[in-house]
Amino acid sequence: MNRPPVAQPPLSCRKAWAKYNWKDQSWMSLYRHLDDAACTAAALWDSWLPENARRIIAKPFGNGDDGMELARKLAIFVAAGHDIGKHSIPFATKAKPLRDEMALAGADFDTPQFSQDELKQSPHSHYSALSFDEWIDAKVAKPAPKAVGAIMAILAGHHGIFPTKLEVTGPKNYDSERKLHWHTERFALWDRAAATAGLLNSDLEVLATSPLTQTAQMVLTGFLIMSDWIASNQTFFPLDDTRSSWERAQFALQRLRFPNRWQPTEPKDNQELFATSFALPEDASARPVQNTAMEIAKQVTGPSLLLVEAPTGEGKTEAALAAAEILAARLGFSGVTMALPTCATSDAMLPRLLRWLDNRLPAGMHSSLVLSHSKAQFNEEYQSLFHHADNSFGSIYDDDLHDKEAVIQPHWWFTGRKTSTLSDFTIGTIDQVLFGALRSKHLALRHLGFTNKIIVLDEIHAADSYMSVYLDRIITWLGALGVPVIALSATLDPARRAKLLTAYRVGAARSASISYRAKAQQVDKDEAKSQTSYPLISVAGATGMEFYPLEPSGRRQVFMVEFIDDVVEQVVGQSRFGGCIGVVCNTVRRAQEVYAEISERVDVEVVLIHSRFLAFERRRIEKDLVTRLGPDAPDRPKSLIVVSTQVIEQSMDLDFDCMFSDLAPMDLLLQRAGRLHRHNRPHESRPAKFATAMLHISGCTRPVPEEVPEVDKGSCAVYGASILLRTLNTLLLHGSVITSPDDVAPLVRMTYNPDVTYPQAWADEWDLAEEQAQALRQDQEGRAKTFLFPKPASEPLWSKKPGVLNAREETHGQAQVRDIEDSLEVIVIRGTDTGFRTLDFAPEYPDEPIDFGFPLDDDFSRALARTTVSLPQWVLHGELGEQLLDELEGEVLDESEVYSLLRNKWLSGQLFLPVDQDLKAKFAGLTFQYSRDLGMIVMKATPESGEDNE
Repeated sequence: MNRPPVAQPPLSCRKAWAKYNWKDQSWMSLYRHLDDAACTAAALWDSWLPENARRIIAKPFGNGDDGMELARKLAIFVAAGHDIGKHSIPFATKAKPLRDEMALAGADFDTPQFSQDELKQSPHSHYSALSFDEWIDAKVAKPAPKAVGAIMAILAGHHGIFPTKLEVTGPKNYDSERKLHWHTERFALWDRAAATAGLLNSDLEVLATSPLTQTAQMVLTGFLIMSDWIASNQTFFPLDDTRSSWERAQFALQRLRFPNRWQPTEPKDNQELFATSFALPEDASARPVQNTAMEIAKQVTGPSLLLVEAPTGEGKTEAALAAAEILAARLGFSGVTMALPTCATSDAMLPRLLRWLDNRLPAGMHSSLVLSHSKAQFNEEYQSLFHHADNSFGSIYDDDLHDKEAVIQPHWWFTGRKTSTLSDFTIGTIDQVLFGALRSKHLALRHLGFTNKIIVLDEIHAADSYMSVYLDRIITWLGALGVPVIALSATLDPARRAKLLTAYRVGAARSASISYRAKAQQVDKDEAKSQTSYPLISVAGATGMEFYPLEPSGRRQVFMVEFIDDVVEQVVGQSRFGGCIGVVCNTVRRAQEVYAEISERVDVEVVLIHSRFLAFERRRIEKDLVTRLGPDAPDRPKSLIVVSTQVIEQSMDLDFDCMFSDLAPMDLLLQRAGRLHRHNRPHESRPAKFATAMLHISGCTRPVPEEVPEVDKGSCAVYGASILLRTLNTLLLHGSVITSPDDVAPLVRMTYNPDVTYPQAWADEWDLAEEQAQALRQDQEGRAKTFLFPKPASEPLWSKKPGVLNAREETHGQAQVRDIEDSLEVIVIRGTDTGFRTLDFAPEYPDEPIDFGFPLDDDFSRALARTTVSLPQWVLHGELGEQLLDELEGEVLDESEVYSLLRNKWLSGQLFLPVDQDLKAKFAGLTFQYSRDLGMIVMKATPESGEDNE
């Protein structure tokens, strides 16, 4: 690694400060922190920064060694100068003792005089940008405004938010200092930063006339933030320390022990790669979808989007991982991100990803993996990875690792909410990727984290109109960043296929400096929508699109569709034949009612699963179902009825002999039907009655041309009347026999076809439903754009909207990558005559007293936090919601106990719902009844209540 030269600052700047400890009055000089950051950036560039990130930053300066070297100098330079704005009156006055020392050394605080408001309007990051602007103007004869503005935006945005240009240049406080020593000394500090980075006058000419792309600005800003955060960690960089900044930076990286990068080699044989990756049986071979995905990965000439559409059970996940390894080897990437629709699907995928990594990482390698979703702390398999983390990473530079197994574990520095994307391997909800299109703080860190990874997006059909706005935008940014993406779907609207492919090509074409105008985009969209093959792999890159129709693997599923009136009556009747029956309801309330009625009338075991069970009970039920009905189930039940909400559509690999489902959109019906006869089992293992797969549809009347179908209001509230009528119309036109994969694409295409024909008798209801659907789409898309980050453009990366998001806005904005109302989770505890106690059926610490007046043990707190349950969204509406929150906040904790829990990482900010011995509670006129069979039930004192969804 090349050590940056560090010179003494001008005498007048030596009292300028950057860090101050109010408790012991220790402090760090400004030049010392700038040196720390510069040396950290140099060390990180040489040992950690992904190759793709370096290429992005270096691209404006050429692809050769000289361009890469100048990019490295620029990274060190912005780190060496990012806080120069702290040498200013607004910042220096923040600590009076240090201000007084600076005054004794000759600093002028008398003129000008700034008001408190003026001081607040003068962030030091803006001063850094302004002083750089004037300094480079003095150094270079004719600087290009776009080139200078790009670096200014990086300096002004290094605290996580890119301001508007007017926010930086508008306030006049900076101008007031121009005639004083502050201005001259900032120039001297910029001279020092240039010398630290090794920038020659010829280098400055290039920097000032070669505009950085917005992707380069984004990545370099993320790199600067990372360097600054590490250099600001007082464990590595104490305020009072005699070591040189270079020694401190080396010490920091040795203590951090970032794992070495994965460097896969391109496999020569697809079958060998597949067999060794997934431990297939000896006679198993890759299916057509899997083989074609690998072949495409071997042929693409640059970063691309591979969109795989294939039936459930075809092995799309395995195809994606195999293709990801080939792409990583060919294009120089070193990690994978897997993004799934929900926490449950992420948890279910984690062991599969771990097994793949165990097979593919070389022996002795350490690699970092992070599970990124809001419930990751409760995933036992993930938490078990932490047990050996300290010891394993502690020996990462040892020489005796080559004979050991690869070690996969979370690295502590990458487990933070804003640093998780920097881990080499990540798995979590799709939100973690969508946040990359959200106008929120430290966005640049996410983009930096994307640069070394293959991004795998699973079950993308789950994105609604609201989420799709963010999905399309991040796809464009990933294309611009040169990041390969593999998107998977069992069923996809052709219009969505077209938008995704063109969104990626827009970004990729910009990165490659290829013109891709609206007319060409429309041609591509039309071609993408016209594809009728299924399975299908579509590929989009900078230069065009290609489509690969595939032969099915030979796995065919034929099932019959039958409309029924009374789901309970039908299930009870079918249950006498034995077998495993699935019942999918569209709302929690309906699932609870159906379960209760069926349970009363059959002797067969009935299981209920939905989102409103206690967290530990839901996880137990899900694990039990996968064990009993999964692909490797050793003792499949002879008779079992499972009543569920939509949670089984995606999160669990289950096989049913017969299925009942509420009416749902066509693509989701096909998803649910994918759980019918899913696994290859001996024909005689299924009851003879269920030799033919049957999907019984409830919640509506049978569609006939002569009259409008009646559809359950609860289902309409969840999905909208339009798509349900469209689904019924498709089934009416198609008939009762569906064959997968043959019929999947035509059914989905027909359902979403804007020009589809429908019975004249349906016209009034159809037109009204279409109007409502269009209004909802426009509303969702309009609201989504509130926090949407702009697509890549040619100008400097200034914000388009003024103002920095505060903490509340940022949190609210993050929730808005999904169009969901606020939800409420509470921790259920028991209230007794002698105080509060844990639930007596809790798996850990059952029936234990809880004394909130004293600090709670960490393990006990974690166990308590696992007794959460979700309440329906309607309880938060209006005055009812305010009353409920007020009553819950005042019921269990007094002010001192609330304050005490703020320091508890498991329980901080949590609400508690105390129930009696019958697991019942009453608050805000609502009755809360928890049942271990039914989950949480919430009832109003009056008959009417809102519809509660899964």
